[in-house]
Amino acid sequence: MYPTLFQLGNFRLSTYGLMMMLAFLAGIFLAVRRGKSRGIPKEFVENLSTAILLGSMLGARGLYVLTHVEEFRGDWWSVVNPIQPDGNFGIAGLVLLGGVLAAIPVAIWYTRKSGHSVLDVIDLLSPSLALGMALGRVGCLLNGCCYGKSCDLPWALTYPEHSHLHSLGPVHPTQAYLIAADLLLMTILLLAARARRFPGQIFALFLICYSPARFFVEFLRDYEASMILGQLGSWSVTTSQLLTLGMFAVGLVLYRSLAAQAGRSAA
Repeated sequence: MYPTLFQLGNFRLSTYGLMMMLAFLAGIFLAVRRGKSRGIPKEFVENLSTAILLGSMLGARGLYVLTHVEEFRGDWWSVVNPIQPDGNFGIAGLVLLGGVLAAIPVAIWYTRKSGHSVLDVIDLLSPSLALGMALGRVGCLLNGCCYGKSCDLPWALTYPEHSHLHSLGPVHPTQAYLIAADLLLMTILLLAARARRFPGQIFALFLICYSPARFFVEFLRDYEASMILGQLGSWSVTTSQLLTLGMFAVGLVLYRSLAAQAGRSAA
């Protein structure tokens, strides 16, 4: 756990912020490199990535606020205020899934506006998104957020003694689970892209494959009450699980409809 890279006065560079920046740059690099062979200009990919960055930041912050309303009630300015109560600069409180969900419509809107094929572009970006999420989860691990429930497994994570999370004892390293899942997802998407059978296939696979991994890891996360919608036996059902179920359903419908459309066109 190493939440702060360095601090200069009231300016603090967090490791989470650094990893999010690296996630953005790595995603752009991968998309630009793959876009060259697909006739998608570098300038378009870079401009689209900037639009996605802005949209995903708003989405990540927005979902956090929606699921932590009591934290801001009576002080709505703090939703966008970059000055923290302790005097440090920066906005704390983001939900990665909110950023992912916001990035999708932003990508579609900007691609249509620029005259490119939406399905080709979102297929191109899907592996980059998986890579970016993996690096973002490294930031979560270093920051000490998104941690898991108590467990006694050999690979359980115990936070350092100086950390306020040390009292939790051994917990599921849920950040590491998601890092592994996202890297595996990126690999699957890159391999599938080599034999893509129809436009939109890679994006649909992203939705279908990401959702189950996130859904099941959620059962191992330690969540505050505001993120829990109800109970499924001894398991807590979270807002993120509801969203991933929706993503899975959309992915299945999209895959089947696009595959059927491609089949009719080929007939």
